[in-house]
Amino acid sequence: MKLENILSKMTKLYLNRTVSSFLRDVRIEDEDEMRAIILRNASEFQNAERIQRSLDFLEDHRDIEVANELILICMVQYHDYLAPASKLIDDVLELQEQIVADGLDEEYLDRALPENSRRIYTNVLKAAWAKDNELNAHEKNILEVLRKDLGLTRRHHRLLESAIGRFPQNGNKPFRLKQIEDAIKDLQLKGIPLRFRTDDSYYVIPEEIEKTVRYARGGELKVSAYTEMLENLTQAHLRAALEQYNRRVSGTKAELMERIQRFRLLPSQIIDTLTVASLNETMDRLDGIRKSGTKAEKSKTSSTTLNKQLHQSPRTQPTIEHSTTMFVKR
Repeated sequence: MKLENILSKMTKLYLNRTVSSFLRDVRIEDEDEMRAIILRNASEFQNAERIQRSLDFLEDHRDIEVANELILICMVQYHDYLAPASKLIDDVLELQEQIVADGLDEEYLDRALPENSRRIYTNVLKAAWAKDNELNAHEKNILEVLRKDLGLTRRHHRLLESAIGRFPQNGNKPFRLKQIEDAIKDLQLKGIPLRFRTDDSYYVIPEEIEKTVRYARGGELKVSAYTEMLENLTQAHLRAALEQYNRRVSGTKAELMERIQRFRLLPSQIIDTLTVASLNETMDRLDGIRKSGTKAEKSKTSSTTLNKQLHQSPRTQPTIEHSTTMFVKR
């Protein structure tokens, strides 16, 4: 949804939060005036640098940081980035449970993470938590640098936090409803999701900022786009990708796709295992894709086209349980 269409459905409380996200110390009482000010300052609202600063959670309290991350992961999977308020909270609660369950599954961790990277990162993670029951911005930044250097994803980081009893809170204690609601409010004050009401209450990421948000915190591809990408690969391609990452390669195509999604192999990881010839063959099956350029350019084109096609075509919303592109490598 475009910003202008969302604003017309927003009430004073939520309009005020949006104004405050990019105009400090401005007090306005009239709703129409707030809408007009936001539209006049639309370029600042959708400024990529502003959004990226808002999505840098290093200085936030860790509970807010983690809850914000979970909320955004869920939101970018909805069609048109539009989430019914009650469903969003339910999906966040379900997502945190899924991550804890996977993090406590030793067999899953053995298969999902490289052994040496897991050992090194776990040792540093334990050391960071040993001082007290909180991580400061400096400690979080060091972990982020190490995570990237070891080739781990954000999801790997959260899995290992679960394994040492630190996700989403100490003792793997789940977030309460109030904590998630507070995090949603924090994101609103950062100018990311807007809230409006028609027949129901909704949170939405406006069309003008959705790509910046998705690439900054949400993932490489939406789940539906990733599934379509896998469907356009042959069984031989899927087996080669699984073999590359030391996964079992037997089974039907559906079983291979399920295994790839179960272990959250990233779209970029799958594409990296394809030869140029295989990538060309795959691109032939997708509408509107130009095949010229390097392999990296073709990979980016494939991802962009898939997301665009699926954004324009309504699809059944996938459950968070099967989300594949959560916590991507950056």
